Amino acid sequence: WPFVPTNESFIVYTSRRKGNRGNLVDYDGFNTSDIYISIVKKGKYSKTKNLSLVNTMGDEEAVGVSPDGDKLFVFLDDLYIYGDIYVSTKKGKSFQGIKPSGKNVNAKSSMETAACLSSDGALLFFASDRKEGYGGTDIYMSKKLPNNTWGIPVNLGPAINTQYNEDFPSISADGKTLHFCSEGHMSMGGFDIFKSSWDEDSSYWQ
Repeated sequence: WPFVPTNESFIVYTSRRKGNRGNLVDYDGFNTSDIYISIVKKGKYSKTKNLSLVNTMGDEEAVGVSPDGDKLFVFLDDLYIYGDIYVSTKKGKSFQGIKPSGKNVNAKSSMETAACLSSDGALLFFASDRKEGYGGTDIYMSKKLPNNTWGIPVNLGPAINTQYNEDFPSISADGKTLHFCSEGHMSMGGFDIFKSSWDEDSSYWQ
């Protein structure tokens, strides 16, 4: 799951390689996952580094990066946290320790799996398997409130979400095109990639 900011100055991705923080083996026999970064220098990727301030003893997976590259969205899963989205903010050249995205994003009885931010930072799109959804993981949208917390999320509706899983939303710079993956919408099998355009006249996703 590689992610790059708009200026393509770095790439972040998830790996279960040996030497991850904690050096633990998960229940499936693989090493726990950590997030790594490679910075572009003179047009080439530099040697990969472990994001030591982001990674913990549990499983961290990169699931989104803001267009300006200042925020990294992290899927966290360990003995105490069941699949929530955390965020790491870049300070200088380093991403800092992760913080929860807030109670309106991370619901107690659900799992949140991926997130993306609009170019102006005002909208957060994320995937969640909330009970009130259409089935599996659905894609939701939350608006940033004046106190910099995320508001109550809105399900993007049946034009986007199906009884199957939708995941990994990605919003275009102008906010008018949403790319995502889905097991529904008459896919060819498993997850396929889909897109939907915003209809300004009806204020709905096509």
